[in-house]
Amino acid sequence: MKISNDALLDILKNNNDWTESSFLSKYFNVSSRTIRNYVNKINSSSTATFILSSYKGYKINGNISLPQEISKNPETFIEREDYIIRKLLNSSIEISIFSLADELYISDSTLENDLKQIKKSLTQFNLAIEKNRNIIKLIGDERNKRKLINSLIIKENKESFISFSNIDTFANQDEIQFLYKEMEKIFSQYNLYVNDYGLNNIILHIVVTIDRIKNNQIIQQDININLVENTKDFEISKHIKDILEDRFSIEIPKSELYYLTLIISSNSNTFDYSFISTKNISNFIENDYIQITKELIKNLEITYSLSAFDEEFLIKFTIHIRNLFQRIKNNSYTRNPLVDKIKNTYPLVYDMAVFVANELLHYTKTIINEDEISFIAFHIGSYLETINLNKNKISCYFIYADYHNMHLPAIEKITKIFEDDLNVVKIISLKDINTLSLHTDLIITTNELSIHSNIPIQQINIFVNDNDITSIRNTIITLKLEKKKVNMQKNLNRFIGEKLFKKNYYAESPSQLIHNLVKECSNLKLCDLTFFDEVMEREKLSSTSFPNGVAIPHSLQNNNYQSFLSIVINEKSIKWSDNDVNMIVLIGTSTEDRALFKDIFDDLIAILYEPKNIHRLYTCNNYSDFIMTMSEMIAMNQN
Repeated sequence: MKISNDALLDILKNNNDWTESSFLSKYFNVSSRTIRNYVNKINSSSTATFILSSYKGYKINGNISLPQEISKNPETFIEREDYIIRKLLNSSIEISIFSLADELYISDSTLENDLKQIKKSLTQFNLAIEKNRNIIKLIGDERNKRKLINSLIIKENKESFISFSNIDTFANQDEIQFLYKEMEKIFSQYNLYVNDYGLNNIILHIVVTIDRIKNNQIIQQDININLVENTKDFEISKHIKDILEDRFSIEIPKSELYYLTLIISSNSNTFDYSFISTKNISNFIENDYIQITKELIKNLEITYSLSAFDEEFLIKFTIHIRNLFQRIKNNSYTRNPLVDKIKNTYPLVYDMAVFVANELLHYTKTIINEDEISFIAFHIGSYLETINLNKNKISCYFIYADYHNMHLPAIEKITKIFEDDLNVVKIISLKDINTLSLHTDLIITTNELSIHSNIPIQQINIFVNDNDITSIRNTIITLKLEKKKVNMQKNLNRFIGEKLFKKNYYAESPSQLIHNLVKECSNLKLCDLTFFDEVMEREKLSSTSFPNGVAIPHSLQNNNYQSFLSIVINEKSIKWSDNDVNMIVLIGTSTEDRALFKDIFDDLIAILYEPKNIHRLYTCNNYSDFIMTMSEMIAMNQN
């Protein structure tokens, strides 16, 4: 049984007599000292003594009511890790491990094990715990300690913008609101453009800076203030410095002012992109960034068979890339609270962003983190959503009897109501029907037609009524479903094939499984063995496994002989990064058919996003069953 305040109280309440310390120690598998510490903690919650102690052991004091709430003690390692790290960060003196063990109500050996694990997690911040006999303290550069503090705050606000509701250790809510109002006022005064993410990043930096200065933890570093002294960002930083010193009764030295300037520079623009065009962009942004962005966009278009991006996207994306370079230079990244949602909900768009991040490696020599990758996905996704408004529209011919243009109101009404679903490509008089080549999904007409064709014909009234609209809508829905179903069946058969479908196909690790699948695809002349290295390089950038139990390993290259999908469905899951995976979809692409392959990828992702679809696919026992089930789900997905 795991010990906790509630668990200990339950044992004692169920026993009306004394409970021996040895029994409690054995029951909870802890030392008698730990039992004593928990008893002291519960009793310290009030001036009353709730648990009596004697040589007989412990029992509840029946004359005193138990409190409604007992102050929560860190019980899991994660809770203790957070507590210990915060104590090390907030303490300007050394800490006794015996006192720390007593505070946490754990044994010395448990604390020693905790400290070993914490030391490992601190290495990513270039920090260490120094132990001298029974005294510990945190060792490392002040800037790295602040990065650690930032990570703690970000972890507490993982699913949303930083609300600062969980950082009472560093600032109260009145101070937070004051900072927001002042920053917005200052940035407006200096015509500095800062989005919500950038503003939160700046506020977070200021909050941590104020707290550390108050605790005499100042950045002790020789800096060259001349590097930033003549910039607009430095003028703004000085303005902020004056306000902070007056409000919080602190003194901000040059070293702190320098890094405040860098954080502002990395999270803001000195121009409004609405005034920028492709003709004058070089007046605002250095030409190097413009050329890099153009190269990135060109490669993105080629790799994913995308139509050319427009001028507005080029401008916005160039500004973003320029600011990203600044953040990399200053080692100051913007946090994106929606990383997991973007990655799991829009995996294709996220994959495009990973491709861009990988291309940026040639210029930055720095791996772009997932927060920044998600911001790139923001730009790509919002653009694709706009240009895809016409996607999957049903093509239509409108055939009419030419009589005083009476057909025009009907056409106008139909095109207006179905502008998102119907593309009227031809409007033809009944007398010209014999010369018509029928290449369309649907014919809408105000007359009876005798056409020998499989194309569905929707006859409507010359004065379109509600029944006509309902009939057209139902026909469009049916056509879309059928179109998708037929296309998916054809594409699935082309890119998968019976030899690439496996049930209960296991390996010791994800990498070994990928290796085995690649080797088989190589034997089928679909790729060569170097494809394995490309897939593993992609995995290093960001795991391709998702919480819904699916992994989609793939490469960012299009070097294969033929595009393919290798499918594995397992009854037992395999650990893949942080997720348990039962379905693996190895994707290989070639340059020749990447446009067609993109369509099937879109449909596949839409299906794999729904957990209910995943569970249905788990039940497929063979290739034919899989193709049939997948096709049916596409029809349902489009309904």
